[in-house]
Amino acid sequence: MFAKKIFEDVPGFGGSFYRETQYEEILDRCARVRGLLAERGLRFHRDSGLGKVMRNAETLIKTRLSGERNADVSDILNLLYASRIAESILNAQNDPGAWECIRRIAGNQLGSLDRLQSMGKDALWELELANRLKRLGATVLHTEPDLTVEFSDTAYGISCKKIYSEKGVEAQVRKGVQQLKKTNVRGLVAVSLDELAPRDSILGGPSQDGAAQFLSDFNKAFVERHIRKVIRYVIDGRCDGLLISTSVFSDIKLAENRWSSHTQSMLWSVKDVSPDMTSRLALFGQLLNVDKA
Repeated sequence: MFAKKIFEDVPGFGGSFYRETQYEEILDRCARVRGLLAERGLRFHRDSGLGKVMRNAETLIKTRLSGERNADVSDILNLLYASRIAESILNAQNDPGAWECIRRIAGNQLGSLDRLQSMGKDALWELELANRLKRLGATVLHTEPDLTVEFSDTAYGISCKKIYSEKGVEAQVRKGVQQLKKTNVRGLVAVSLDELAPRDSILGGPSQDGAAQFLSDFNKAFVERHIRKVIRYVIDGRCDGLLISTSVFSDIKLAENRWSSHTQSMLWSVKDVSPDMTSRLALFGQLLNVDKA
C-alpha cells in the first residue's frame, strides 16, 4: 500500500488538494511561527531544517497562487509537513515546558522522508503527542520522563522514543524504561514508527478506512516482531506497556482532501500482570480511544 510517488507530477494539485483559503492559512501559520520565535529570541538559519521546510512551503504557495507553476508530490509533502510543524509549535506556545522541544525543533534537522536520526524529529514527536493528548482533554506537563499526564489524581509518565531502525528497538525502549525509573513514576513508553515506513514513499489507497486498517496492521506487525525483546520490561513492572504510533503522508483518493497526514496508534501490554497496571492502562486507553493489543 506504500507507493513510491515522489517524482510524479500532480497538475494543479489535482484540483482536490487545498482551497486557496487553506494555502493562506498555512502562510499565516508560518508567519506566526517566525514572529513567535523572534519574540523569544530563537533565531534559526534560513538553511536550517525548520528554515528549509518553511521557506520551501512559502515559496510553493506563493508560486501556486500566482499560477506560475504546478507541483510534484514532493512539493505537496513539504507543504503538509510545514503545516504540521507550524501547528504543533503554535499549539504549544503557551506551555512553558514545551519550549525546550520548540528550541530543539528550531535548531536541528527535520527531513520528513530522509529517515535520518534527528533531535528535531525526536522533539516534534514529543510535541505532537502532547498536543494530541491536550486536544483530548488531558492535563499534560512537559516534565520528566518526557511528558506527564494527570488523571484520576495520578501523575502518569510517558517516555517518548522515535524508532529509526528495527535493530534499535530494544535499545530505545530500554532508554524509555530507564527514564521512567529515574523519575520514579508509573507509565509507559510511547514509540513513533514514522521512520520505519518505506523511504520516499506515501500511503496510497481508496478510502480513509482502508488506510487506517493498513496502519493498524503495520503497528501490530511491529509488536509481533519485537515482543520478545520488550515483554520483560512489562512483566517486571518497569513500565505498563507501549503506546505505538505511526504517522505518514497519504494519498486517499476518495477523501475530501486527497493529500493529508494520517496517524494510527495502539496500546500494547501484557494481560493480568497486576490490577493496578490494568487500571492505569484502562484509564489511559479511554483517554486516547486507540487500538489495544
